[in-house]
Amino acid sequence: SQSGIPLIDKLAERGGYNENLVVDIVYQMMLGLGYLHSNNQIHGTLSIDKIFAADRDINTFDIDVFISDIGFGARPRTSNQTTSCACRQSLS
Repeated sequence: SQSGIPLIDKLAERGGYNENLVVDIVYQMMLGLGYLHSNNQIHGTLSIDKIFAADRDINTFDIDVFISDIGFGARPRTSNQTTSCACRQSLS
């Protein structure tokens, strides 16, 4: 099993990031959320402190991204149920 450190700490350890890395991180996060949603699960409390990263290849500095704390995930009661999240507030 792989273990990681908080994504923020991994980026600081690397000394920063470039556009390609950000694209890869967001893509991996969307794959993870897509997997949850395809199994009728919602995370419910996703935030930056619940995203972890581990080295995929230490020579190229590629990283794998993990979403943690799925224990609070839930199944929507209806097929059209939506939820609000704190991320909407922080983006406005």
